[in-house]
Amino acid sequence: MARNLLWSWHRLENQLIVEEVPVYASKRTVQLCRIGLAIFGLLAFGSAKALVINTDFGEFSHGDIVDSIVTPAGNIGVTADNTGEGPDLAVVMDSSLDHSASSGDPDLEAPFGGPLIPGGAVAALPDANPGNILIIQESGASCDAVSCTSPDDEAGGGSLTFDFTAILVDGVTISYVDIIDIDEGSSPESVDITLAYSAAPDSTSTISGNVIGNARGARIDLATLFGGANTGVTSLKLTFSSSGATGGFQISVVPEPASLALLGIGLLVLGLGRRRFAALKGARK
Repeated sequence: MARNLLWSWHRLENQLIVEEVPVYASKRTVQLCRIGLAIFGLLAFGSAKALVINTDFGEFSHGDIVDSIVTPAGNIGVTADNTGEGPDLAVVMDSSLDHSASSGDPDLEAPFGGPLIPGGAVAALPDANPGNILIIQESGASCDAVSCTSPDDEAGGGSLTFDFTAILVDGVTISYVDIIDIDEGSSPESVDITLAYSAAPDSTSTISGNVIGNARGARIDLATLFGGANTGVTSLKLTFSSSGATGGFQISVVPEPASLALLGIGLLVLGLGRRRFAALKGARK
């Protein structure tokens, strides 16, 4: 759309200045045409569809340490806070591998069963074999600066935070998050899902292991979970009481009004500058 809009701008402007309008024509007429083009640009870009980004860690390899996720709209910052005895590392684990021998944690081997109590915001994963998932690393013994040879999730719990402010300062819309392996029992594990907003206090909702379950996965619809308050989100924080993982999330991004205004102003200034240049050129002939 941007390319078509700029092409239309240059074509119309060339007709106004070179072909149809003499250099000594009314400045007001030409300027009004350019203002109209600028407004058209704002409206055209404002009606653009949102960019939907699915984050599933598929671009990483088993054992990679993740501190940033590259997307077409900008980078998502990733931080881990280990509340056990391990390092503050977010590490990719390939759930399709046999983890019984490597990490002694078969609970993170796919296929994953559906949640114990589906309904409302909680549904089964669309794919019981999600591939790469993200964990908080339990031990740094097998890790260097870029990867860990033996990924294993932290039994002592911790949090994973995904920061969206490099994409949009005013936040994104987040549709869902996939949660895996939150154990049930008389003292169930849990995961706290916290959304931070650009213009409102943080909001947290807790999902119990008695809802998801051991070696099971669930897709959590965040619009339902937070009563529609899933827009203007600047960060997503997942706090695990014990072990657990995420299979990813989906966000959508729309152009910022400020960016649209700057685009229109830029086009307007460019047009007025070219009109002035043409007038000066004609005066010298």
